[in-house]
Amino acid sequence: MIALIHLGTFAKFRILTSTTFIDDVDSPTENEKNESGRKWIENCVWVRDKILKELGISVEDLSSFESFTRLLHRPRDPSGLAIIRMLYGFLMIIDVHHERGLSSADSRWGNPAECRFPFFNFLKPLSLEWMIMIYLLMLLGATGIMLGYRYRLSCLCFLVSYWYIFFLDKSHWNNHSYLFGLIGIQLMVSGANRCWSLDGRKNPKYKHKHVPLWNYALLRGQIFLVYFIAGLKKTNLDWIGGYSMEKLGYHWVFDGFRFLLTDDQITYFVVHLGGFLLDLTVGFFMLMEFSRPYAFLFCGLFNLMNSRMFAIGMFPYVMIAVMPIFCSSSWPKKVFCRIPKLREVVLYESAPGKSEDCVYTETEVRPEEQVESSEKPTSSVKTPHLRSLRLRHKATAVLFCLYFCLQFFLPYSHSFTKGYNTWTQGLYGYSWDMMVNNWRYVHTTVTVVDKNTGQHFHLDPDVCMTCH
Repeated sequence: MIALIHLGTFAKFRILTSTTFIDDVDSPTENEKNESGRKWIENCVWVRDKILKELGISVEDLSSFESFTRLLHRPRDPSGLAIIRMLYGFLMIIDVHHERGLSSADSRWGNPAECRFPFFNFLKPLSLEWMIMIYLLMLLGATGIMLGYRYRLSCLCFLVSYWYIFFLDKSHWNNHSYLFGLIGIQLMVSGANRCWSLDGRKNPKYKHKHVPLWNYALLRGQIFLVYFIAGLKKTNLDWIGGYSMEKLGYHWVFDGFRFLLTDDQITYFVVHLGGFLLDLTVGFFMLMEFSRPYAFLFCGLFNLMNSRMFAIGMFPYVMIAVMPIFCSSSWPKKVFCRIPKLREVVLYESAPGKSEDCVYTETEVRPEEQVESSEKPTSSVKTPHLRSLRLRHKATAVLFCLYFCLQFFLPYSHSFTKGYNTWTQGLYGYSWDMMVNNWRYVHTTVTVVDKNTGQHFHLDPDVCMTCH
């Protein structure tokens, strides 16, 4: 965003400096150069304005901290966020049984002698009975998120139990489990229960109220970074050269390409170069309205193929479920209003009401938020006064910026610890290094040599050794 603003400023400066010297030069060649430069600059400004228009913002929105804070707190329809909440909660219910391990809790936590590698040394697993209770708490939390019932408490129950199990064993650490936890935190601090929730049925405070724009921007930015940084991480010779996934092109999901390409060509052009370009660009294309349908198509196929090739649990389905976050905030209502039966049952009779979390300007609902449905505008579409910024609005804007600064730093923080991930095999955790290699370990042997006697001992790496 800042680069786009500087581009426009630079353009204006060049235009002024160019016109200063045009009168002093009689040479038509020099005039042509000035005219060519002016056109190039005008084109750059046009591109900048076009991009900002596609994003629904203007240069003025980014001109100061106050304007940026107002931008983040613009009122938005809550229905798009509610759909993400329900899909996320549903998928986490499935995830609790499978990847979190409720279905295999007895084998995973039943042996107290099994060697554990907690992320924090003070974390210890509880007895099997209590670990199952932790799983049940997580399951109840995920169900509450899906239904929007006691939303904050449900999010808290889910996240505390989720991160506890997540941190118990860093040997099982992976990117998508880390992402699930981040999305859960982002939903907890948002107003995702202000539409189609049980809380809204019981408490008018949560019934069909506006949510601030940052609720959407937080999730959009997170998903954008997952793809974009995954693309940046692939800019190494191993991936660009086609060596990271040498045999992946033989998988059956690529059968449709075999009419034109060989298996080795599929591995290089489709898996490596195609995967690199998709990760690097799909976030930008999903942000732009004109390219969003095509981006959704390729992104959906990409994640479905990954679900067949890799054992990565609910990750592909979560990434598909969050794709609509890039759409207009009122997209569900636009869909439901075209289905007569759902239109009468699901849609509200009035437009979303005011929320204290939003900052209103001259209009509460912008043109892009109007929906052709059974919803009738409320009598307060025009606000009689401007809402002033409060301290909590400014604090939210600061925290928003700090969060994304942290998300830009963490993927490269490994360089401060163990260096290049592929060779040192340190924690990938929050690096978004998506499938930079696909190695399978057949057997692990730990050999201990007694230096005094020269005798060799073999240890079972799955058994914890205790010194007495």
